[in-house]
Amino acid sequence: EEVVPDLAEASWQLMVLLTTCNFPSIMMPAYSRSRFVVLFFIAYVSLGVFFLMNCILAVIVDAWNKHKARRLESASGCRKRSLD
Repeated sequence: EEVVPDLAEASWQLMVLLTTCNFPSIMMPAYSRSRFVVLFFIAYVSLGVFFLMNCILAVIVDAWNKHKARRLESASGCRKRSLD
């Protein structure tokens, strides 16, 4: 019995694992074969949740702030033109 059928499925399961909603269901089949797999999963989830997700969130917040600044500049320009 294979733990993961192919590379595409493994990649998808690791992406879903970053949400931590199904941690046991992804880890337990591999854990039943080798107990040392838990070290990989702890390292992967720790780096993914505490580093990668924070970087992604920082990019999203930065893009939102730039968008908000452009909207404020546009609204301010329209208001100035209306008052002139």
